[in-house]
Amino acid sequence: MTRPTQLVYRDRNGDIHECLGEAFDTTHNVLLLIYPTKALTGSIIALPEQFKRLA
Repeated sequence: MTRPTQLVYRDRNGDIHECLGEAFDTTHNVLLLIYPTKALTGSIIALPEQFKRLA
């Protein structure tokens, strides 16, 4: 387990969000928890840079 670490996340709209991130180690997995420090103004969907639209 790691202590909360500050992260800055830029979404696809270019908006910057301050977040905290933690990691938890289980027997077979590592779980990452990332959560905003302020209320979000709308819904966001996080996708990796390499994600391609299916259309």
